[in-house]
Amino acid sequence: MQIDQTVEFKMPRTMASRIGHYVYLYLDPDTGAPLYVGKGQGQRILAHLVADGDCDKGRKMRAMRDAGKQPVLRFVRHGLSANEALLVEASLIDVIGLDKLLNKVAGHGSGARGSMSFEQLRASYVFEPISIADPVVMIRVSRTFRYDMSAEELFEATCGTWKIGVRREQVRYALAVHEDVVHEVYDIESWQHGGTRRYRTRDLGGLDTSRWEFSGKPVEEGPVRDRYLHRNVSALFTKGSQNPIRYAIPKDAAPGLDGRMQKPD
Repeated sequence: MQIDQTVEFKMPRTMASRIGHYVYLYLDPDTGAPLYVGKGQGQRILAHLVADGDCDKGRKMRAMRDAGKQPVLRFVRHGLSANEALLVEASLIDVIGLDKLLNKVAGHGSGARGSMSFEQLRASYVFEPISIADPVVMIRVSRTFRYDMSAEELFEATCGTWKIGVRREQVRYALAVHEDVVHEVYDIESWQHGGTRRYRTRDLGGLDTSRWEFSGKPVEEGPVRDRYLHRNVSALFTKGSQNPIRYAIPKDAAPGLDGRMQKPD
């Protein structure tokens, strides 16, 4: 994309007062690829041109200035209400992908109404109760969950780190739960102190011997995966409970990691 790098962006007051709420893009001046999605009104679109902080956006803007370049600014929609701008911004971030942008967080409403697969949306509206036949631990990952998470992000959000007791050794599978629906099934290989493994998508601050994490991998296609994936576990959590951990260990289940069987809670 060829642009005049000497252009100085200015927004006349009459323009700023009339365009209402808007959604905008910062584009790479060399490739045209989206760099940043934002919303605002007035002069907001110009605010990031002078970004200079110790973050991805600050470093990128500073590097462009040092190279005598500046991003291409594009209005995607204007004349919007505040709520419409929130929706358009969130939709753009979902479509482009947060991992491809300088934005730090997904847009408003992405957690509950954002981009998701057919199976994920169906599981949110069609109640399919779960039937536990194996020693499992259900782990709520609501604080970090996004429907467009990568497989690595979801695993690292689920595997650690947790305040979890010795019964962890009695389970075979871990179920990643959000909004009472199972979004992934993991085969647990071992447990270790929190922060022992290296996290690529999270910063947990190092070793924490008061917490635990597991090593493992997603269960392959087959009866175990079919039994739990996208099933509803609301009946197994005590209503109002804030504890993210819940065991379910049937009497006749196959043994867990320690070879023992345990009655359910």
